[in-house]
Amino acid sequence: MVDNNNRQERHEEYMRRRSREEDMKTVTITQKEYELFQKLKKVWVHSVPEKSGQYFICGEGGERDEMGLPEYISVCPQYGADGFAYYKKHKEYTAPGY
Repeated sequence: MVDNNNRQERHEEYMRRRSREEDMKTVTITQKEYELFQKLKKVWVHSVPEKSGQYFICGEGGERDEMGLPEYISVCPQYGADGFAYYKKHKEYTAPGY
């Protein structure tokens, strides 16, 4: 009798766990949450170039403007690459006019 009760409890726990796992597989998110996920994914990808293989800013140069932005930046195409590309700021910082 005790063995059957224990078996039944284990089976019920297994079914609860399986149900939770199934629920986790079918999570629905809003469009706003998806957009935030995409932004965070982009931040992560560029913050760990040694793992992601993505480009990253590897240097800066020239004078800084009033916002603290440098005149030049150098971009490495991927972690471990020998070279990099220089980019020059072609106009001052402007905020979008909504």
